[in-house]
Amino acid sequence: MLAKINKIPAGTFLVPLILSIVVYTIWPNLFMIGGMTQALFSGEGVGVITAILTFISGTAVDVKQTGRLLKRQGVLFIVKALFSLALSWIFLQLFGQHGVLGISSLAFVAVITSSNTAIYLLTARQYGDEIDTGAFGFFGILSLPLLPTFIYSFVFASGGNVDWTPVLSILIPLILGIIVGNIDRGFYKLFGPAIGGLLPILGWNLGQGLNIIEAVRAGIPGLILTLIYIIASSILVITDRMVLKNDGLYGLSLVTVAGLTTSVPALIAHSYPPLQPYVSAATAQILFAVIITCVGAPIVIAKWNDHMIKTGEKPLKAPTSDEGIN
Repeated sequence: MLAKINKIPAGTFLVPLILSIVVYTIWPNLFMIGGMTQALFSGEGVGVITAILTFISGTAVDVKQTGRLLKRQGVLFIVKALFSLALSWIFLQLFGQHGVLGISSLAFVAVITSSNTAIYLLTARQYGDEIDTGAFGFFGILSLPLLPTFIYSFVFASGGNVDWTPVLSILIPLILGIIVGNIDRGFYKLFGPAIGGLLPILGWNLGQGLNIIEAVRAGIPGLILTLIYIIASSILVITDRMVLKNDGLYGLSLVTVAGLTTSVPALIAHSYPPLQPYVSAATAQILFAVIITCVGAPIVIAKWNDHMIKTGEKPLKAPTSDEGIN
């Protein structure tokens, strides 16, 4: 069975994700029985699994190689952050909170600022190296509602305060992992193989909370928002290939919307009540974007990688024994 799953691009992540979405759509409370079952299968484990992966990714970082890490992934992070902030500001200036084509500013800002770092980690594990894997925690900021909160609190709410605790919650396990990994490089050899085993569990947990029916209800606005996101985010692929002279796979991996983004409309509207009427539609549209990008991106990445190998643009990467994903 595992051999067949491995024939699917990113199968050990994607198959659990899709199965989990189907199960949640049919029976959303199936695993809500408390104890270990709920902790492991209900979606409540996303935070713990992500924290463990962030720590392990930190152990992969060699401080002697941080220059390369910042030069490559640092550039992509800056482009993603600044470009999405600029687009959010332009959208709000042109269309206001009501938005256009059924897409409110709440939905647009939440989606355009988001990236699913689980897809980045999947790509780094399969097509990159230890240094690339180490940027997982760094990119984790893009999975948080930090940027949309920043936009609404500073630019459109007369300079309200931003809660920096979520950022610190990512940086602490990342920094601890870096410290441990650089005290003794053997710690990455100890923890590293766990990534392959944790990714299927993460895929399942990410699928819990994603309802296909609710996503379909997003209708044409959800489709338009997703297409706008993909087209706008292509600047990351262009930057990766044309500016950084890489294969573009990491740029592609960031053209994904994090599942946590579905919570952004309610979170923002809680602080700014006038946005409450837009929450329901925005959440459905975001959910549509999450499902389409997270299911589609690994497939596109695999196809693009195969194309580059066939055309001789990229050498074949021999899989390592502990990669654990295909």
